[in-house]
Parts: sequence; C-alpha cells; structure tokens
Amino acid sequence: MSYSQQRADVPWWKRTWAKIVAAKIFLLSILVHFLFFTGATVWVVQTIFPPAKPLFKGGEAGANHNTRNLEHKVQMAKKRNTMSAPVPNKRVMTSGLSKVSLPSMPAMPKTDDETPGKIAGMGGAGVGIGTGGGGMGNGSGSGGGGGNFTFFGIRDNKGDSLVGQFYDLKRNRNHQMNGMNPDQYADVVSKFVKGGWSDNYFEKYLKGFRKLYATQIFFPRIDSHEGPKAFGSDYAEPPGLWVALYKGEVSAPESGVYHFVAGGDDIMYIKFHGRVVLDHCLYGNKTGVNPQGVYKYPVFSKYVNNGFAKSLSINVTAGEYYPIEILIGDQVPLDMWAFVMIEKDGVQYKKDGNGNPILPIFRLTGDKAHAPASGGEASPPYMEDGPVWKGRSAPAKSGL
Repeated sequence: MSYSQQRADVPWWKRTWAKIVAAKIFLLSILVHFLFFTGATVWVVQTIFPPAKPLFKGGEAGANHNTRNLEHKVQMAKKRNTMSAPVPNKRVMTSGLSKVSLPSMPAMPKTDDETPGKIAGMGGAGVGIGTGGGGMGNGSGSGGGGGNFTFFGIRDNKGDSLVGQFYDLKRNRNHQMNGMNPDQYADVVSKFVKGGWSDNYFEKYLKGFRKLYATQIFFPRIDSHEGPKAFGSDYAEPPGLWVALYKGEVSAPESGVYHFVAGGDDIMYIKFHGRVVLDHCLYGNKTGVNPQGVYKYPVFSKYVNNGFAKSLSINVTAGEYYPIEILIGDQVPLDMWAFVMIEKDGVQYKKDGNGNPILPIFRLTGDKAHAPASGGEASPPYMEDGPVWKGRSAPAKSGL
C-alpha cells in the first residue's frame, strides 16, 4: 500500500489533529528558545554592566514633603529677618535734649538721632581735630577726609597727637563674650587705674583693629556704637562696656600751675607725669583721688549730674615734655561723651551766669578749635581762642 493510499485511509479529523499537535510543538519550541535567549541576555547585561547608583534621592511624598517645604520657608524667613531687620533702639531719651550723630562717612555710619544745628562737623567736634586744619570750621561740615576723621581722633599720625587704643572689655582676645557686666566693668577699670596703668592689663580683652591720633578730647553726646566703629572693630554689638586709652607727651606753652577740668560719660581718668590727678566717673570715685572743685554749667548739667571736676594741680615748665594718659569709655549704653579743658592758676577767666569759669579746650595744635557750640546743650561753655600745648606721640611711661 502506498503512502497516498495509507493517508487516504486515515480519517480527516485525525489528520487535522496531527497538524495541530505538530504546530503546538513547533510554537512551544520557539517560545522555549525565546525565553532562553532573553534570560541569557538579561544575565549577561546585569553581570557585565551593573546598574549605576542613583545620583539623587527622591524625597518622601505626601505630608512629609510638604512639611519640609514649610520648614524651609520658615527658616529662610528667619534668616532674612536676621540679616535685614534693624537693631531695635532701646535708648531712653531725656526731654528737651537733642542728640548728636556722626555725619555720613564710609568708615563711620551715622546714628539715627537728631543733630543740633550748631554742632560742628566731625572734623571739629571730634577728638584730635585741628591737625592740619582738616576739621570743619563753620560747624556744618561732614568731617571729610574719606573717613579719616572721627570723634575719637584721626587715622594719620602726624606726630603731634596722643595715641588712642580701644579695648572691648566684654569680649576676650578671641572675640568671645566673657560675661562682663556694668559692676564688673567698674571694678576692672578702677583696678587698672589703681594698679599703675600697666600696658598689659587690657591685653586679655578684644583690642581695636586700628589706633587713632587725637589732639583734643572734646566731643558731645554720641551713640556708644561709634566707639568700636571708629577704632575699626566689627563687634559693636552689644553696645557699651568698652574703654579708649590715650597716651602721649605734652608740653605747656607757659610755665605755671595748671588743672585739668574734665567730665565724661561714663568714665574720665587723667594721669599726668606718673600720678593720677583726676578721677571723675558716673559710677563714683573708686581711687580716692578727689577733685579740687566741681563746676556745674547750667545748660549742660541737664544731663550731667556730677558736673566737671577740677583736677589736682600740675606744676610744669614751658618747653619740657610730660607723659600723659587719658582714659574714657562707656559703662552703660547707649550714650557717651567726653570733654577735657585746662585751667591755669592766676588767670582771670570770664564766667558764666553761675560763676563758673569759661575755660579753653586742652588741645595740642594751633588751629582754631572746632567744637560743639560753646554753652549749647551739646557742650559746656569754652574759650574760643585759648593757649595751645604741644604734643607728641611718644608712648607715655606707665607706673606710679
């Protein structure tokens, strides 16, 4: 029987079924091979090329993500407020008294207070003004000098000045706060004065980053922040609890017996030729050096309750130089001022309505003194043209 005859004897449905089975086997074979090659490919890729680590992690979704966004906004808002918000002014003002502020200068930002119309510019009202005629003579100048002039002196040493050095007693040499308070401040300063004015006494405190050179100490009530700013310190906050120490040598224009007449907020000490001759501080006398008199100028005494002290006598010879040191500073913020005048025995001075002498400013240059208006609220009355002492920046010798 031939193959054709045998095939004809097989029922058609068996032949159809055989075809279906054969097709399934073929498809199954294809599927198995496909899966084999796919698996092999995946294995090779994962083995030779491992998946790279993600560079960024996605944040958690939902409430946690929203919370972090809110916290971030709050933190940024606090930072902006900290950087831009002005420091609140906590000054307690007395009625009827104008404040004096620094003029606008790159090195000396001005305060927010009102400026009396008769106050001299910073070239005159400040310490050391008159050197080379740099101060403002008409009482309305801005100080000029590209920030060279300050209330505490000038930056250029012309050789005829007292050398001023700033110390922030509330910070140590590493700029850290040390817990200093006003009572401790008074004790530290008085110990310095009674201990011989040692050059090393203040070395543990933060020192000003530059020295200033002064030919007079005669400036009105100003914001305490201006002290550290003038001496180049970036640590004006919190205000107060600092001192400025001036040293040099001076020579009188005439021989005779003299007295310093001075006052300051909050401290005023003068040491001349090796001895303390004046102690006149708002926190009281702690050295036992009592003044030989006190002048209370009526207008200015509205905010000076202890007046201007007359120092112990100093006997000098014209042409000879004597070491001098003057210590000023601010104990309780936010205001401070300092005035130093000179009185000679035997000279008949004009007097104010209360019998107080109108004295010359203690100054070391021949230029006309540029100072706050005489007898105004910003200063005691003073002699417009008084004797001029000579000065030089040689360091004063410490020790009693």
